[in-house]
Amino acid sequence: MKEETKRKISESKKGNKNPNWKEGLPVIFNEKTEKDFAYLVGYWMGDGLKTGRGSVILSFAVRNNTEYINNLVTKASNILGTRLKYKYINDGSCGLNFYSETKNLRELIGKELEEKVFIRKHPWHFITGFLDSDGWMCQDNPAYATKKDVRGCVQIGLGNTNFNFITILSNILDEVYIPYKVSLSYKGELHKKPSWAINIKGVAGQYVFSKNIQNITIDKRKIKYCSDLIEYYEQKYLTSSLPICETFKSVQGEGKNTGRIQFFIRASTCSMKCKICDSKYSWKKMKKENWTSLQDLLVKAEQSGVKEVCLTGGEIAQFRNKMMALVAFLRVRNFYIVLQTNGLHYNPAFDLIHTVSMDMKTPSTGEKSNEGLIYKLKPKDEIKTLINNEKDYRYAMRINKKVLASGCSHVLQPLNLLKEDTFDSLIEKYKWISEAVVKDERWKNVRVVPQLHVLIWGNKRGV
Repeated sequence: MKEETKRKISESKKGNKNPNWKEGLPVIFNEKTEKDFAYLVGYWMGDGLKTGRGSVILSFAVRNNTEYINNLVTKASNILGTRLKYKYINDGSCGLNFYSETKNLRELIGKELEEKVFIRKHPWHFITGFLDSDGWMCQDNPAYATKKDVRGCVQIGLGNTNFNFITILSNILDEVYIPYKVSLSYKGELHKKPSWAINIKGVAGQYVFSKNIQNITIDKRKIKYCSDLIEYYEQKYLTSSLPICETFKSVQGEGKNTGRIQFFIRASTCSMKCKICDSKYSWKKMKKENWTSLQDLLVKAEQSGVKEVCLTGGEIAQFRNKMMALVAFLRVRNFYIVLQTNGLHYNPAFDLIHTVSMDMKTPSTGEKSNEGLIYKLKPKDEIKTLINNEKDYRYAMRINKKVLASGCSHVLQPLNLLKEDTFDSLIEKYKWISEAVVKDERWKNVRVVPQLHVLIWGNKRGV
């Protein structure tokens, strides 16, 4: 046996002499330890060293930074309720080896990667652990060289050679509604080892990401990047404004969120002129001096007393960057967000929104939506079609095939004709659509719901 190998084994066995050793030390979970554990699982998944030699039970690859190492040791110690004995070995692998009673902890990490209980309960701690171990934040992309303010040009990426780990991470990012892109590259000239990377897309997505990890990461450089990006984004957009014709609190009357109490923010101007529109007052353009700042909208949303916001119009999605900023600011304040849009505009903020409710205009509306946008939606989103007659019904049937391909849900609703329909006629229309859908087996993943607000309040404004 080589002398170097003997030395390493000898160092490993010294862990058993730790005076803090406790045989079979149990892990007692509470809110603090759950979060530390989720972080540790993320860290181990990114850069855990799968070794069991000697008494070294748990090992991590880390950078040579005393404060960084102590922070990681503290998190692991909190979980086990004892100060762990550890040793940092800078032998090329930069291993942080935990001795003491860590077997139970390693087994729990393996179990958690299968069941994902704490990962889903504390997703940002898990994501930050992965980022600290095998991720990066930087401002050195040559593509940003011509930018005047590099604070808004932060790259955020998470990488690993294990695609199963990348899949787990991407699924968690989907659950917290963060846009990303997965790419593949190769590391090493000799082995050409494949390496997968997840890159966080868009400054708005990076802003939401940074706000969530800033107080969790143990990496001072990442804290600085987060601070720079947050300051840049808030300075640029918080005082910007949108043409808002009204805000009010009411019950959501459309789509899969029907019945939920939400704070409505209605934008002025619309890129369509549907002849059946029940809010034509929102078409009117507003003078710039009468626009509402995003900061004021956030105050109104917080004062509403509800944690759900519906962005509607008019058509708010046409205000690309400002709507995206409003969504980002609402997200970091933990609002659930619904967007109602006319199916004519794509906005990158779609990925940050909990439910995009997109209309596909039926023939009775007198307008046409962009059917290609259906494929931009995700399972969290929905397509709505308003049906008044047989022609509308056939159009909705054709659209249903595209909706299925996108994975989102399809909502059918009776069309409310202003000055024509009554409560009774809408109920009859709803009954006709429901019976037709039940009899026709071609419909898939579809819901038939009335426009609840119309049945309750008719066409009264602001309810």
